Amino acid sequence: MQQGIREYFDVVHGFSRNAKLYVVHFMMMAFRIGAWQVAFNLYLLGLGFDAAFIGFRIAADWIIVGLLAVFAGRFCDRVGRRKSFIWGDALGAFASFALVFGAVAGTGEGGMPINGPLIIFFSLVEGVFRSVHMVAEMPWITENTSSRDRLHLFAIDQAMGRLTWMVASLVAYIVPVALVGATPHVHDVPPWVFQIVLLASSTIWLASVIPAVMLRENVEVMAELRREARGFSFRNIVNRGFVARFVPVYLLYWLGLGLVHPLHNVFFTVYVGAAVDEVALIMLVGTLSMALGSFLIPVFAKRFGKVPSVTWSLYSSIPFTLGIVAFPSVFVSGLFFIFHELTIHISEPIFRAYAMENVVTRERATVSGLMVSSHTIALGVGSWLGGWFMATANWVPLNVLVAGLFLVAAFSFNLMFRRREAEAMVPAPA
Repeated sequence: MQQGIREYFDVVHGFSRNAKLYVVHFMMMAFRIGAWQVAFNLYLLGLGFDAAFIGFRIAADWIIVGLLAVFAGRFCDRVGRRKSFIWGDALGAFASFALVFGAVAGTGEGGMPINGPLIIFFSLVEGVFRSVHMVAEMPWITENTSSRDRLHLFAIDQAMGRLTWMVASLVAYIVPVALVGATPHVHDVPPWVFQIVLLASSTIWLASVIPAVMLRENVEVMAELRREARGFSFRNIVNRGFVARFVPVYLLYWLGLGLVHPLHNVFFTVYVGAAVDEVALIMLVGTLSMALGSFLIPVFAKRFGKVPSVTWSLYSSIPFTLGIVAFPSVFVSGLFFIFHELTIHISEPIFRAYAMENVVTRERATVSGLMVSSHTIALGVGSWLGGWFMATANWVPLNVLVAGLFLVAAFSFNLMFRRREAEAMVPAPA
């Protein structure tokens, strides 16, 4: 293990200029997402929108990303991964600026907002451009790394992104308190306070284009795509058997996450009875646990292999998933939640690296699009179903369902891919 950790630091220290620039670029995007996840919901509540509208906006955003992700993959093939980051993030940032000001476009009778359709429209526009970035991530990392450092970059990507996300979420809570004083109710915070947070974080997202411009495109990959990739269709997929087996397992994984993860704060507030500051602390430590655990993913994957690591990550998360709801106290449920976050998220970077290593260049962005579609649509549907379970007080059946999905995903993944560990499809980067 000590030798593996030493090798780990050697690999990270030897990251290319491209890899380091990409991590900076991704962290700047992650800061915007973390700040907006907190501040925009509170901003809308303060303007008079209710929780049902906020939930619908989030679901619509996820679903539009999922529906367009496959086509975004073909766009990435045509313009290149680097330009996909530039166009997707720049136009997405401008759409988020419009979203901030569109939310205060006007009110109707009784002072109620009338600009709901405008908010939904700009949310969909922002989601379209964000999907371009999301789809380009996996092919870019795969095509610009060697087999030695690829999983390290996938893991560092998740870890640094989550740490940045956590910091941004704290900033979104702290700024209103600093500017207004004490711990104000959302309706006591002037809209301009949230606008400062939202516009500043969107500006950071726009500035992420600077390191993206400095990235170097893999010219061999682009030449192959121009020569072999076809139109906006699934004809680019060559390894159909692999994709047909992998994507449903990935969908089950994200459906399990979607049922509970966007609503864990609701669970701790309503079912466990935790105070606001206790919920915030549990969420903070859970995110920190996941981020720190992500740094060690390459060590375990190298020691045990990618397929066993994914399988046992899912299996080991099941007791913690059930324990969260079986012992409803702030301390015990919170402890189980922290270990749940640590174990279940080991899978994600390995899933992504494994998928990209088992498909060829011409199909890589299309497969990435299918994975993003599975991810986002499962989150949207899962959040809706999870909300129904919680609204009807079916807390235990909900977590049993989640554990069952993880169990099926782990068993299926191991059954189908345990003999397909080695990569063979990725050309060496220039």
